[in-house]
Amino acid sequence: MSPFPAFVADQVRFSAWATRRMLDGLASLAEDEIDRDLSSSFTNIRGTIAHMYSADRWLYALIREERPPLPEWLAEQGRGVGFAQIAADYRSLLDACESGLDRLEGQDGEAFAAGTVSAFTTAIPRWEAITNGVSHGTYHRGQVACHTRQLGHRPPDTDLIRYYFERSGRGWPVKQGETAPS
Repeated sequence: MSPFPAFVADQVRFSAWATRRMLDGLASLAEDEIDRDLSSSFTNIRGTIAHMYSADRWLYALIREERPPLPEWLAEQGRGVGFAQIAADYRSLLDACESGLDRLEGQDGEAFAAGTVSAFTTAIPRWEAITNGVSHGTYHRGQVACHTRQLGHRPPDTDLIRYYFERSGRGWPVKQGETAPS
């Protein structure tokens, strides 16, 4: 197994882990908080999550080379359905995306690096498209964290180093006299 496809697959796993933590943190918010206009790129948390879901459908397609089902609520940016349903659908998408990573990791490193996909009006390396999807998720999770703070709540820690600690089974380092953040 080449380390390059395995590295890219691990970045996708990180993104899925961080998105799940973000969804967990949002579970305690009321629907009116999820929908509150916070004057951001997608107005509110619901719109941002719907956009992230849509982008992660593209990531799924890049990894599994097939399109996932399209939930009805996505056409309306999640309006008209409870946030718990959106979160459940999103978790299912992340699970399905991760289930395709074994195939990705088993690819020859050179073949993986040489593969391309259509993006906009050109072809780009597939690994660039996948890592762009990971970066895109990080960007929008940051927006959701900011929104969460604006609403008076503490967002969960979704840093990459936290993922590495948890993945390896190491406890999160805590300074003496402090408690570990969730």
